Amino acid sequence: FLVFFFLMIRRPPRSTQSRSSAASDVYKRQLTNCELVVDVLKTASELQYEISRVYGDDWVVTQKGQKYTSNVGFLLSGSKKDFVFELEIPNSNVELPDENKYQEVIQASFKGKDVFKELYHKGVKGGFTLLNPAEESKENQENQEVVVEHLRVMGAQAMTDAIAAANNANYQQAQSLLDNALNTINNKKVSQENTVVQALQKDIQKSKQYMSSNS
Repeated sequence: FLVFFFLMIRRPPRSTQSRSSAASDVYKRQLTNCELVVDVLKTASELQYEISRVYGDDWVVTQKGQKYTSNVGFLLSGSKKDFVFELEIPNSNVELPDENKYQEVIQASFKGKDVFKELYHKGVKGGFTLLNPAEESKENQENQEVVVEHLRVMGAQAMTDAIAAANNANYQQAQSLLDNALNTINNKKVSQENTVVQALQKDIQKSKQYMSSNS
């Protein structure tokens, strides 16, 4: 079973104390040498979680499945950067007591320095509530913003992989990658009127048409 996490880093706006040019103001409001570290936490239960996939090319594997680092570079005040990754939950028949149902499983730590060499640091933990087989969820557990972000990066990755396959004349594999991505999007419980979802569907359909015409 897979759970996907959407992590957004946003630096709050910072006002300057003196008048300056626009370029100087931007310089003063940026963070440099930014680094994000995401790792899996140990829980009270016997379940062993691991990160099964991270999206993007900026990640460095510190410990496979457990700890990943991304060098963000710099971040301007008021701007944001999104990260999406998947966490694998192992199957288990063990009944969980109430105190162990909510589990913090992911920890993210972000740090960077401003122009005055002051260290900016922020940490956050993420988790979810596990239910025993006989229990039912009474609420929608999926955050729509997280679902859309996951579909966006998943679709973009599928198109990138399909192009690579087509460049190697593996057109059937390319079509399969795009079909799987489109099926995943269509089967998700997310509004089909969402502009991001609509644009993604159109892009994948165009990619499929392009692959068909060139195969």
